[in-house]
Amino acid sequence: GFRLQRCATRFYDSRAASGKLIEMCRTMTSEVLVLSSHDPTARDLLLQWIVAFPVAVKNFLRKEVGSAAELEGVLSTHECEVLFSAPHQPLFVLDTLRRHLMYATTSSPMEPHLAAVNFQGISTSINILNSSMGAMERIGNTPLPFIYTSHLRLCLMMYLLLLPPIVGDDWGWLAIPAVMVVSWLLLGVEGAATDCERPFSRRPNHLPLERYCMTVADNVLQSLVMADECSPPQPQPPTTTVRVSAKNDPKHPMQPAEDSRPMARRTFSPTPRIDMRKRSADPEGQRQSPPPGFRIPVPQIEPGTWLAGSDTSSVRRASKTSDT
Repeated sequence: GFRLQRCATRFYDSRAASGKLIEMCRTMTSEVLVLSSHDPTARDLLLQWIVAFPVAVKNFLRKEVGSAAELEGVLSTHECEVLFSAPHQPLFVLDTLRRHLMYATTSSPMEPHLAAVNFQGISTSINILNSSMGAMERIGNTPLPFIYTSHLRLCLMMYLLLLPPIVGDDWGWLAIPAVMVVSWLLLGVEGAATDCERPFSRRPNHLPLERYCMTVADNVLQSLVMADECSPPQPQPPTTTVRVSAKNDPKHPMQPAEDSRPMARRTFSPTPRIDMRKRSADPEGQRQSPPPGFRIPVPQIEPGTWLAGSDTSSVRRASKTSDT
């Protein structure tokens, strides 16, 4: 029972790692569609290797080379040959993804800081793919210790061999079916533990890795189709248009106010600054000397209009001086 519990934990850890792999493939697909929307070639290169990654993991866990029929329509024949000849197929796919990601980032027309954010996000997803593959690799390459399993099996066989003599005297002929049922139960537990220890083969109770590969391929295809159908329109550069009616156009000064001609698009230069300190009464802007005999009129002030207590003698002297 304890061994079965340990093997069941390994089975569910393997399923969690494969689920994380599928999740990150979906996340990477969405990020790639945003980063490489300007370049269909870079986008397709990244997406096809995302689809190839679960297939490479499956081949690696099962110690198989793989078949080009699994990646038909995804990779070319030469790419499949190069992939299947790699000693570590998942690592080869991850390295290829990083190279294509660098190309897509450097060719992106996005702002540098936005492209860097997307690059960091996809790089993080690639690292998580590597971690998920590493978790399954650890479970597949690390069985339970031999001394542990051999000792449990030895104890089980000794118990089953000693059980008939012990119960035979008391149960008689009923001891035979009883021992058969007990042996079936205990050996079934041992068989289940052995089957769940490394669940990556083609046995019925193992993980359906082929179905996981098809799930990733279907998800990538769906995201690609939806991105093409629902892509937003490309933004146009803003234009500033000034509309002026023909009656205000200096080129047509004699047009009536009711002119109904179409509005004309014109470009106006900034209005020049006018220095009011240099303006004069002369429209030509030239100063003229005053004519001979010109006097500035001085108003005659009656003495009684000044405030009380003021000196009126100085005012009278000023008036006489102006009369002369």
